[in-house]
Amino acid sequence: MLFGLSMAKTVQPIACHHDESPLLQQINDDTNTQTKSTSPNIPSTKVIDEAKRYAQSCYLFPPFILHFKRFKINDKATIDELLNYSKVNCSFDLELADFRSSSIRSNDNECNLHIFVKNSLSFSFLYSNIKWTDKLGGEVFTIDRQPAIPPQLALIITNVSYKTNLNEFENDLKVRYENIAKFIHLKNRNQFDTKLVEVEFSSSKTCDDVLINGSIMVNYIKYDVKEFLPVATILICSNCMGLGHFRKQCKQSDITSKICGKRYQDPNKHCCQGMVKCIHCGGDHNSNDLKCKVIKQYRANLTSTLLSSSSSSRTFDKHLKSWSDFPPLP
Repeated sequence: MLFGLSMAKTVQPIACHHDESPLLQQINDDTNTQTKSTSPNIPSTKVIDEAKRYAQSCYLFPPFILHFKRFKINDKATIDELLNYSKVNCSFDLELADFRSSSIRSNDNECNLHIFVKNSLSFSFLYSNIKWTDKLGGEVFTIDRQPAIPPQLALIITNVSYKTNLNEFENDLKVRYENIAKFIHLKNRNQFDTKLVEVEFSSSKTCDDVLINGSIMVNYIKYDVKEFLPVATILICSNCMGLGHFRKQCKQSDITSKICGKRYQDPNKHCCQGMVKCIHCGGDHNSNDLKCKVIKQYRANLTSTLLSSSSSSRTFDKHLKSWSDFPPLP
């Protein structure tokens, strides 16, 4: 996995460029690359639409959480009022992907309303532009904390010299762009500095404008910028250990052991003989180990596919997922 560490938290950037630090690896631009496996019997590891949809599901925007001092609210009426308020008072057509009320992690006789936006414009609006009304649905509410800035509103500044004064760098950025929410100097897994800086914006328009321009000026120096995306989530079938599909779509009737790689029909009659062997590369690790070179290459191909799509059309805003594509969490 490709890691970049800030001083306070772990982030996981992917950018299509070279860097001499161990943080990033160059990703193959060929989105049709098929990862090779040592076994002819396992399913194809070609990146398919199902794998891309699953990976994109991790890019759904974090919810805005409204806290009500009431055990139950009319969430539909509350949302309708919010949509109407946004349109009439703020001249903004708020687009939502979903909403739900929940009493989990709330005190007795209280509840939360989780609001999921559909795109970065709507996220920016609720994050910084809206002037919240005192009541929704006739009930007083509060917003305990703002959600984290999603990857869609972040970018990577590349080739920032190790000799750069980062305090001056950050101050000049914030003078030029007042809606910068966070500035993070990325470090690699060994806590060494890199030449990468992550910048998070509260405005989708500002972030998009910088990305479209392809560069940013800081202290009279021009730096290239790249879109920020987390490492793609990989879908591994628990039945055949193949990549890119769910167990319920698996065409293999037998079960493949993730430890020894052998097939069996009755779990009660199968016993691994102590030899650990990956079905993908033949190495001495489990077949679902993310350190496997075949799985790592598959993830790189998948990420490359997502990057290729998003660079031309901002996929994560326009190619919207349907919540019905994935089962609800237990």
